[in-house]
Amino acid sequence: MNKDLPYEQQMKVLLHYYDKVVEENEALRARIKELEEEKVKYGDPKELHDQLKALPPSVKQLRHVADERKARLNWVEKELTKHLRKKGVKIPPLMTVTQAVKMIIEE
Repeated sequence: MNKDLPYEQQMKVLLHYYDKVVEENEALRARIKELEEEKVKYGDPKELHDQLKALPPSVKQLRHVADERKARLNWVEKELTKHLRKKGVKIPPLMTVTQAVKMIIEE
């Protein structure tokens, strides 16, 4: 106990932190409930992972093609962004590849 401060003032700080912990606890309990509902709705993640492994090769190949395409698009977006930055163009926070190309054409 700090004898320089009144008891009520010391408890006020403790209660403030206690309230924060109680709010965090309630938020975490709500999140746990959400996750449990999703588990019931979609199934056990381990089982889903096993099902994913058991997919036919054609589906796995399609997933690989999609991942490869996504990587290429990310590379294109990165290169276009670099080019626009070199030109001193202000880049919007959510820019698509199409918007970047239009910005380059307008230069």
